[in-house]
Amino acid sequence: DDLAEATAIPHEAAEVQGRPAGPESASLPLRNYDDLTFASLRARLRNLDAAQLRVLVEYEQAHEARAAVLTMFERRIAKLSAGQD
Repeated sequence: DDLAEATAIPHEAAEVQGRPAGPESASLPLRNYDDLTFASLRARLRNLDAAQLRVLVEYEQAHEARAAVLTMFERRIAKLSAGQD
């Protein structure tokens, strides 16, 4: 089916580049994740729990792999794990 092939292309591209496919953008805890800027992501962090942030880390690593975004997510996860809000 053409729709299935069209949606599979990004995963194949990620795998070809040596990255895991990761979760689909539609299943992410933030709508329109791919369109959000760093500042927009930072503004939404407090609304996410550690599990949701881990999903975003996995997705970010598999797609854009922006170091600043990954660091921001990891720091927030560490704060949540330490019981800080």
